[in-house]
Amino acid sequence: MKKLIRKHLKKEVVVLIICFLLVLLFGYLIFNSYNIYIMTSKNYWAENIDAIGQSVDSVFLDINDFPQQEGNDILYIGKINSLHDLLNSQDMRDEEDKRKLAKDFMNFMEVNPAYYNLRYIDENGMEIIKVENDGKSLFVVEDEKLQDKSDRPYFNKIMMLDKDEIYISRIDLNAENSILENRGTEEVPEYVPVIRYGMPVFDYGGKRKGFLIFDIYADYFLEDIRRASRNGDFMFLVDNNGYYLAHRDKSKEFSFMFGEEDRIDIDYPDVGLEVLRSFDKRFIETEDFVFTFRHIYPTVGTFEIYQGSRKIFGDKPEDEHYWVLVSVSHSSGMKKDMKNIENDFILSAIFSSLIVLLIVVLLFVILLINGGQKK
Repeated sequence: MKKLIRKHLKKEVVVLIICFLLVLLFGYLIFNSYNIYIMTSKNYWAENIDAIGQSVDSVFLDINDFPQQEGNDILYIGKINSLHDLLNSQDMRDEEDKRKLAKDFMNFMEVNPAYYNLRYIDENGMEIIKVENDGKSLFVVEDEKLQDKSDRPYFNKIMMLDKDEIYISRIDLNAENSILENRGTEEVPEYVPVIRYGMPVFDYGGKRKGFLIFDIYADYFLEDIRRASRNGDFMFLVDNNGYYLAHRDKSKEFSFMFGEEDRIDIDYPDVGLEVLRSFDKRFIETEDFVFTFRHIYPTVGTFEIYQGSRKIFGDKPEDEHYWVLVSVSHSSGMKKDMKNIENDFILSAIFSSLIVLLIVVLLFVILLINGGQKK
């Protein structure tokens, strides 16, 4: 009888040990599954943020090449012989010198369709030569249609620069005679966003003789931003004051030129200013959105141009105007996928629990059956 009891107790101990080991296994499986869930969640979120960042960087790199190339172009035009022939002629109105320079302007613009117009303006602010691209053809503007630009903001800024220094304007809408150019209709306007590059020019004696100024179609890179999207995300470009320069809703663009207030800090009051002023951040998460952004300095940083060892552009971003390329991603989609990962973890934990419970029940049933048979 004692032997039977001992044997029975031994079986119970063995079963208890097995159950204990199964509980440990269950705990390990849950712990391991939880770690996998945490790692999967973090990796999924990081991969999504990285994918958005890569999309932004791709557009950023396209924009990055633009000012560098245009800066090189104006330096090149500043050295052509026909320009210096005119600058050093006895008569700045000499028709033959003007014709040669206009022809060189035309040849250059024929192979560079991004240029809206190319002008030489004298030291008094008067246009001397202007070649224009109206979107259909190139032509030299007639003398009687040339304008005095001495009242324009860029006039004094460019005239204050030294040799080989380059002025880059803010992006705005082109205006002629103080009227915004509209290539569409009154009901559906098509304004012309431009960015201007200017550089002073001098004769052989070092006397300032006015400046070159290029007007460039900003839509050449703004349109890439408007079209950029990824799984419902969208991008826009704002200036340092928060005004939209490129947006999928074009009615929001350049509102500062119409006395309106379409700005990032108005549309996103909780985070707009932080995006504008967070110079060392690359993304910000809110409850509903992920903002991925890059600050762009059209006169400094990666847009530096060097003439020999001399840097042409400025040094301090805070002293210059800048743009911010922003991607807005709805976090709801990512959170939904995160919820699916969480649900998978819960199902895995429930399934593991049922397996362990089933084994424990089976062991006890077997124990009871064996015990009943021996009686």
